[in-house]
Amino acid sequence: MRNKTNRNIPAIIFMSAAIVALVGIMAVSANPKYTYAATVDATSSATTIATPSLSVVSVGYESLKLTWTKVSNATYYEVYRATSATGTYSKVTSVSATTFTNTGRVTGKYYYYKVRAAVVSGSSTYRGSFCAVKAAKAIPSTPVISLTKASASSIKVNWNGVAGATKYLVYRTNSSTGTYSLVYTAASTARSWTNTGLAPGKTYFFKVRVYHLEGTAKVYSYFSARKYMLL
Repeated sequence: MRNKTNRNIPAIIFMSAAIVALVGIMAVSANPKYTYAATVDATSSATTIATPSLSVVSVGYESLKLTWTKVSNATYYEVYRATSATGTYSKVTSVSATTFTNTGRVTGKYYYYKVRAAVVSGSSTYRGSFCAVKAAKAIPSTPVISLTKASASSIKVNWNGVAGATKYLVYRTNSSTGTYSLVYTAASTARSWTNTGLAPGKTYFFKVRVYHLEGTAKVYSYFSARKYMLL
């Protein structure tokens, strides 16, 4: 005769295992130590990352400085560069700061930049939108000048050394609203020039700029602030 009682044993074991599993899940869910990471959509997450505002200026004959606004939740920023507005942009660097100086540029050549913020969350990285493209070209720095009276009829024009300068150009006019004329071209090693033969009792205005020779092209700096002196 078969034992009918044994037929119910597998069903009882299965039901007991299910109850244990359910109790376990309920216990884990109730325990604050256990948390479940929500799935984050990259597209929707990226929309919460602000877009930085960028500016680019020349800081030397082969350097451009990029500065952008801070994005509050950014882990770092990605800088991209191209040689034309619609050209192919290549990643230059990733930095956590809000500024970057791009050295080794060709003097007088325009470079185009765009920046975006990136946020690292766990093992995922989310990126915001690129800022508007900004362009600039590297030019020699602007010289700083001063004047000293050399004699009753001469004024000495002094200037600082400018990296990359091929020549220093000295301009002069005899009135505050007059047209400046080039009066002297100085070598790259020169730091002053004395303008002789001037008329006592008159005021003379001076300013200086430099140029860097890139191949056969002259790339000019901005003019210095004007300086004047009454003899």
